[in-house]
Amino acid sequence: RLAQSVLAEIYTISKILEEDGISVRIFEAPWILGNNPDKRLAKLVTKSECVCWILHRSSEQTQLWFKTHRIPCIVRGTSYQSSNLPYLDRHWAATTHHAAQHLWNKGHRTVGLCLPPDPLKGHQLMQKGFFSFAEQGWNPILVPTPFETPLFFEYLAKAFKKHPDMSALVATRGNQIVPILSWVEARSLSIPDQLSLVSLTYEPFMERLLPTITYYEENQTKTVHKLIRMLRSLTAGKNIKSISVIPEIYPGQSVSLHAPSA
Repeated sequence: RLAQSVLAEIYTISKILEEDGISVRIFEAPWILGNNPDKRLAKLVTKSECVCWILHRSSEQTQLWFKTHRIPCIVRGTSYQSSNLPYLDRHWAATTHHAAQHLWNKGHRTVGLCLPPDPLKGHQLMQKGFFSFAEQGWNPILVPTPFETPLFFEYLAKAFKKHPDMSALVATRGNQIVPILSWVEARSLSIPDQLSLVSLTYEPFMERLLPTITYYEENQTKTVHKLIRMLRSLTAGKNIKSISVIPEIYPGQSVSLHAPSA
């Protein structure tokens, strides 16, 4: 389930750290999003003999386990307040708030936020930023986004049936774009004429899509080097501070002007 951009980042980190004589090992452990990962984490960390960890897609329980056992780590994402681990992530609340503002300025009032079910702190912040936007008539809608495409289609259908005036969707993950486009095409809808679309993330495959998608993205090279500096400080026993990255919006052709209903 890792996005193309994440895989590219991991590859780049591996190549750079080779210069420091540090090798990177990748462990696929989807259970770290579960509620009781302690025993598996203890076994994994003991066997691995790694000097520090980068935690992708980690639950609050997983972060607390690393915090309690004082294992050097960086959350590639946003850490929970309870763990207070150092992290590097996009400023999701600011990003979704800006997306709401952007669509509002284009005349959209009822807008859906497609949010996956994973218990990630970043997802909570996305929802917070989107729903905290306050303008008269603003009507944010939460659209659950399970990984199973047929079920995602069901939630989209329910959302549009309940809110027929919904004129735009915000995809929180790039892997939501293709299912959304498929659902729209199956209903003979047009983007952006009948439905506008914004993605909070960028994935390379989006370059081949028409219309071009409006998306948010930070400078990936700078972000990777920030993470490398954090890792080098961590392995040297230094204290490190968390970093929240503010992305830029790259306008495409997937958002149109929309006349608000009277």
